[in-house]
This record gives sequence, C-alpha cells and structure tokens, in this order.
Amino acid sequence: MPDNSVCGFSLPYKNIPSQLLIPIHIIDPISWDSSIECQGLIDTWATNCVISSRMASELNLIQSWLVKTYHAWGVSDCKQYTVKLELPDSYITNTLLVTEWPIDLQGFDVLIGMDVITEGDFTMTKKDGWLLISFITPSQWAINLVERYIAKRNVEKKIKKQQQERLNGKNNRKKKKRK
Repeated sequence: MPDNSVCGFSLPYKNIPSQLLIPIHIIDPISWDSSIECQGLIDTWATNCVISSRMASELNLIQSWLVKTYHAWGVSDCKQYTVKLELPDSYITNTLLVTEWPIDLQGFDVLIGMDVITEGDFTMTKKDGWLLISFITPSQWAINLVERYIAKRNVEKKIKKQQQERLNGKNNRKKKKRK
C-alpha cells in the first residue's frame, strides 16, 4: 500500500476542456485485490462521489445502503457502496460511500465530488492557453490568489518608489555638485 503522507498531482489541459477528466482506480476496500482503472470527472458541484452501475457490477461491490438522491431530474432511490479511489500519484482516498448512478455517465465511470476534493488543496489556473489543475493532500497552506496579487502589486509599488527615490537622490547630488 502506498505512503499517503503527502501526495499530489498536476495535470495540464490545452485550451479549456469541457470536462476535467483524470485517470483513477476504483478499489474494493474489503478485498484490496479488486481494482479497476477508469476515468473520473472532477465535479465541484457534487457533494459526494458517484459510480456507474457498470463499475459497481464489474467490481461485484456489495451494497451498503439505499439512499434518496436529489438531482437535476428529481429524486431517486439509489444504491450506495463503500470504495476507495486511487488518484494520480498513488494517492488513495479515505473510505468513501459512493452512490450508484443507473444512467450512463457518458465518457467516465466516477464523478469525483467534494468529499474527495476537500481531502486536500485543489486549484485550477489558466495562463497562455493552458489550464492547469493541481491537487495535494493533506492541505499544505491556504491559497488566496487575491492576497498574492495584492502583495505582489504592493512589492512592485515599493520597488518603483525606491527606484524613484534613488533617481531623485542622484539628481539632487548632481545639482549640488554643479553649484
């Protein structure tokens, strides 16, 4: 079993993707020898993870609960299973209750919700036509981009002021020498 002390990954995407898909493994935490590789969709609107019926069946998962699930189409009774997910960099999540979604998830088999995303720090930045997502766990520090921007701007102002003061000082010394 990998060391989960600090794990993380960064994935670059050219342009803006319509979906944030990452390679993952679904693990049956009871047997540990049952694992399937698939695509996971990062969804910050989802409270909890969702698994496709196909994956639940392929892993022969044992139902833990039957729960009412509220979604865009109304309310459904859905099965829940206990799993672990292995994300890139071999990070294995805490044991999760995932809800089976009986409708085809179209291009991915796991919807990665906030229950996983909040196990660490998750960022998304765009520069020069590239979108970069990063995840690290456990949380390392608070990331406040506005504070960083303000601090950078204040440093730049201070440097500019110091440069202007040096320039004014040199000009004043030159004026004194001329007199």
